[in-house]
Amino acid sequence: MIGRRELTLEDLAVSTGMTARNVRAYRARGLLPPPTREGRRLRYGPEHVARLRLIRSLHRSGLSLRVIGELLERGEAEETLVRLSRERLVASWGRDGLVPLLPDNVEQLREVAPHLLEALESTGIVVRDGECRLANAAALGLVSALLARDVDLVASTRVALLAGRAAAHVADDLSRLVDELTAHLDGGTRQEATRLAVQLAATAFADVLARRLGLGDVGRAATAVTAPRP
Repeated sequence: MIGRRELTLEDLAVSTGMTARNVRAYRARGLLPPPTREGRRLRYGPEHVARLRLIRSLHRSGLSLRVIGELLERGEAEETLVRLSRERLVASWGRDGLVPLLPDNVEQLREVAPHLLEALESTGIVVRDGECRLANAAALGLVSALLARDVDLVASTRVALLAGRAAAHVADDLSRLVDELTAHLDGGTRQEATRLAVQLAATAFADVLARRLGLGDVGRAATAVTAPRP
């Protein structure tokens, strides 16, 4: 989720879960638009946050920076992220896949929709770490893609919240079923089978929702998007 204020290099790095050195390296590779200059100070904006989160999500999905650069040039990076997010749904689970929400975003949500942030926390979409709030990097990349298409922050967040509530509604039943199906397995095999079962459930949810929204060919469309070889 991206805010509207201008950021320093350090602010930008923190908001995207990177280091300032990473940001400089991406800028040197031409992956990041140049910042604005105020005297001797460089300032970054929402477009830089969105771009870095998109790059981070694609890189964590296994794409090289060279391939990501080619996708950005062709305008295919966001579409590829959607495909990879569906195919590798569980790849970014765990704290390593979380990045902090900008304070401006938190304040914006509180002003426009006071109870929305707490609802996101109650479903587990947003995680508290002291005073900081964290969310999945891939999910934030998709929010950035929606923002680029004029779907505002609150609307995008409500999409995630409604889906989270739907998942919470069936989570207990699915958990019991998955436990039964994998009870005969041991250790890592059981964990991997559980992850695959969760991915199957999420894919089924996405298919039903896509068809209800009139995207009957979404499966074929997603399959047709392929990333170039590194």
